[in-house]
Amino acid sequence: MNRTDILDAARQAVTVDRAATHKKTRHVPNTTTKETDMNTNDIPDQLAALHSALVEKIGSQPWLGVSMDIYSGGRFMIRLHSKTYDEGQIGCAEADDAGACLDQAAEIIAAIPDPETKKQRDWHGKLAGVIDEGHALNLPDEVMTPLRAGSQAMTKNLLTTPGAEVEK
Repeated sequence: MNRTDILDAARQAVTVDRAATHKKTRHVPNTTTKETDMNTNDIPDQLAALHSALVEKIGSQPWLGVSMDIYSGGRFMIRLHSKTYDEGQIGCAEADDAGACLDQAAEIIAAIPDPETKKQRDWHGKLAGVIDEGHALNLPDEVMTPLRAGSQAMTKNLLTTPGAEVEK
């Protein structure tokens, strides 16, 4: 699910038929598409769509669900959590209005690598650690050369894959 799919799913929940409802709506500017009226009762549906997209991207339920905090200064915040407490927070979206905050959260989710790519990147990081240890132990070249070749091939693959970025 890409950013557009996430935003489309979230926006489907935002559509308000003013003639059919007597609920008060708050005008929320939307910077990515035409402006929309957002009904505050629709925000839970949008958060649920974000949660579903996050579960799809990380391959399991996050340790805390997607929720929105609204601060007294009028600031909105959505925290996106990883699978476990130890893995920490994936990202945090903050904005002065709910629509922009939801859009930022969708962008963060869209940027998360799929589980397979993450596994490859993690393995590459472990291989780099083994190479560093080998250098520290002054292991002979016949041991280190195949490890370096594997790491270089993996780096080249990550750099030449469309949309791939090396994590810092």
